[in-house]
Amino acid sequence: MNLSRRFTEYYNIKWVLRTAKSSLICRALLKYGYSKFKLDILEYCDPSDVIAREQYYIDLLKPEYNILQVAGSLFGYRHTEEALAKMKEIALNRSEETKAKLREAALGRTFNHTEETKIKHYVREMLY
Repeated sequence: MNLSRRFTEYYNIKWVLRTAKSSLICRALLKYGYSKFKLDILEYCDPSDVIAREQYYIDLLKPEYNILQVAGSLFGYRHTEEALAKMKEIALNRSEETKAKLREAALGRTFNHTEETKIKHYVREMLY
């Protein structure tokens, strides 16, 4: 429903690089380049009709990069309180050694590579 966020994400190379491990469309953008894709607004509608209209276009167009075939399947999804509690428990119960290693890894990172080098490395990693 937030078109400006969607446009911003897809045209932000840092977001695409970060998301590519879990997103088919982001991997394709990196592999084939932006010139092979287009992002169109098919229809403007009332927010209450978004899910129905999205399902209509999924059924009509059968988009290759839309993994979810049911519109809104993740719309409004929230982790259960139980799941949130488990995640918090895992994070809180890390050993001091693990915490130190994570801290050291985060502090020791250097980002001297150019964006072009990062993209080439990531694409190579995804292809092989």
